Amino acid sequence: MSLMPGKFNQMIRIAGVFLILLSFAGCKEKVDKPAPPEKPLMQTELPEPKEPLKQESPQPETMPAVTLTALKINEDYTNNLTWLDISASGTFLHNIVLKEHPERIIIVLHNTKKGKAPSKLTVNNGTITEIGIDELATGKGAAVRITVGLSRKTDYKVHASGEGLIMNIRRHEVSINN
Repeated sequence: MSLMPGKFNQMIRIAGVFLILLSFAGCKEKVDKPAPPEKPLMQTELPEPKEPLKQESPQPETMPAVTLTALKINEDYTNNLTWLDISASGTFLHNIVLKEHPERIIIVLHNTKKGKAPSKLTVNNGTITEIGIDELATGKGAAVRITVGLSRKTDYKVHASGEGLIMNIRRHEVSINN
């Protein structure tokens, strides 16, 4: 039995309709559920404020700050290290940066006040020339910047310990004739 061109086209149409119906039958659960309404682009849903919006970060005058309580300098001659022990009256965040021209290590203690610490300490141990302590007023509150002046580049390590920092700085050999 040979198929005539008209019957062949009719069979193709019937098969196509059957396949389409089968594909929609598998999607029955998805079609029966209503789709959630679409939100227009660039629309944000913010609740109506009942009172004026408050600033996220408090003003510098109202921020509680810890106070720098001690800066001790210890020499470890057997390991050629100078230890700086920085203590405060509470916990704080800190950043440390090594700068060049002139060589120095800058330590910033955030949310901290200087207290009674001196502004400058002269060390001159062959590696550290001086230590400067400044209180800064930032948009996020008080901060203390400790600048460790170096005679040349050196290695250092920092260890955070509760309410303080311990920094060891590699010393260079010092000549007795200096």
